[in-house]
Amino acid sequence: MNDIYNTAFTAVGLTASDQKVYKSGLESGTATSAQLTKLCRLPRPTVMAALHRLVAVGICTTAKKDGRSLLYQMLPPAFLKAALGTRMRELDVLADELDALYEPRAQKTAIF
Repeated sequence: MNDIYNTAFTAVGLTASDQKVYKSGLESGTATSAQLTKLCRLPRPTVMAALHRLVAVGICTTAKKDGRSLLYQMLPPAFLKAALGTRMRELDVLADELDALYEPRAQKTAIF
């Protein structure tokens, strides 16, 4: 993935491990967590945490396989746009809340 994707992933709160899992999943199509663990060469808990974050951000979907396993499918990188929009709205609300906390104090005029 190039720098623009790295920036977008970071902006929505995703880590380098998340990016690695995403890229592996995107290249493989649908995959189980076990398959992604082998492809990424990352510890299983790291892959599982990354998958949860990718699903939460909205760039990964899941489907049941044989009633037990979950299949993960990464959505195209364009879906990051929606996640970025959500993040921007959250930051706008936070900025408004921070502004509401600030109450300017009357400055004392010094008389010389």
